[in-house]
Amino acid sequence: MREEHAVAVRERIQTTQLVERLQKYAMGDPNVKMNGTRLKAIEMLLDKTLPNLSSVKHEVDAKQVTFLIDTSPPDDGNNHSVQAAR
Repeated sequence: MREEHAVAVRERIQTTQLVERLQKYAMGDPNVKMNGTRLKAIEMLLDKTLPNLSSVKHEVDAKQVTFLIDTSPPDDGNNHSVQAAR
């Protein structure tokens, strides 16, 4: 019963509308007024529907990276860059 209730609550939260309102506020839309209480309420509702990006784990397979180092002398004498290619 609890899981069904949680799903129903998530479905009722209008995530898109909350995000659009926050975006308008952040971009300085003069028609959108917010106070600390409203911002906290929106944050709490979004926490229930959107993943927190700070908790997303990103893994990279480093075996696929190749570094190419050009050891030829520079043409103009100023180019001392090292290029990396994948």
